[in-house]
Amino acid sequence: LTVRTIVALVPSPLIPLVFSTAGISTPISCQLARPVECSCIFGSKFNKNFQQLRKMERKLVDIMERVSFMREFHSDNFTVVYQPFFKDASVYYQNDKKPDMSMLSVDCFHLSQKGHAISANGIWNNLMEPVGKKSNGFSHLFEKFHCPTIRNPFIFTNYNTLNLV
Repeated sequence: LTVRTIVALVPSPLIPLVFSTAGISTPISCQLARPVECSCIFGSKFNKNFQQLRKMERKLVDIMERVSFMREFHSDNFTVVYQPFFKDASVYYQNDKKPDMSMLSVDCFHLSQKGHAISANGIWNNLMEPVGKKSNGFSHLFEKFHCPTIRNPFIFTNYNTLNLV
């Protein structure tokens, strides 16, 4: 079976990253930019809704994952695969206690060049990992870099991992 179109369903890293900076002392550039760039989280009017927004974001991510297993999104030529890399995105690397704010740009809201590189590495690794065994969360840049193998020379999908369809 050869799938011709694969849609990688990837959650946005921005909300989990922003939430992971709560309680961290941030530069003045962040404190000035974030209420303007994302008033729905950082504006004084919405501060009380912070936890509610976090719950809504978690629900959206769960829905994305469930949608990726729905049969109507899989055929001989098309499939959807959830890539959980950003699900628990954080300024803390896996197993590290110290935050790395250098993965965020000067506004502490968008990814920096380093953050984009870490993200690209993580998404690539997700594509090379079997469904159900995909990694999630940030690792140091190129700490892991999965490649196709002779045994598995392909991007993993529900077809070649779970035989769901």
